[in-house]
Amino acid sequence: MNDVPAPLPPSAQEIADVIGRDRALFLIGQLPVSGARSWRRVVYIPKRMPLDHPLVALMGWHDAEKLRRTFGGEILQPSNCNCVARAWRNRVICSMAADGDDVVAIADAVSSTVWVVRKVIAGNAPEDAARGMADDAGEEACIEDQMKRTRKRRQVAA
Repeated sequence: MNDVPAPLPPSAQEIADVIGRDRALFLIGQLPVSGARSWRRVVYIPKRMPLDHPLVALMGWHDAEKLRRTFGGEILQPSNCNCVARAWRNRVICSMAADGDDVVAIADAVSSTVWVVRKVIAGNAPEDAARGMADDAGEEACIEDQMKRTRKRRQVAA
């Protein structure tokens, strides 16, 4: 099985660059949905971080302080990182299929449907084929906007 982790979306990678990949994925998994955009999460990073702040309780003071120093005063809207979970699921499905496991047992093991397992084994994961161009275009626009803000913030800090 390929143990190379799936790359993070840029909006999540900038958080991972500060606190590490595992901690960033943990944080993003705990965040609420950003309005009607279910593919985004939202968190406000305050300029001042009191010890009783929810972010300190969730991440610990050291990671919360790293986030405050980097993103203080900003509202972050990272991707939900479902692509990472999908990549892991697909690797597990392929590995179990190579070991000769039954399709129903694989579906139960990865909490998915038999249809999804069969599609992954056949080489056409349903999320990849069903993903519309409009979603890609919208995500690309969000990513580009986030990158512009990041570049601007780094120029101001320099």
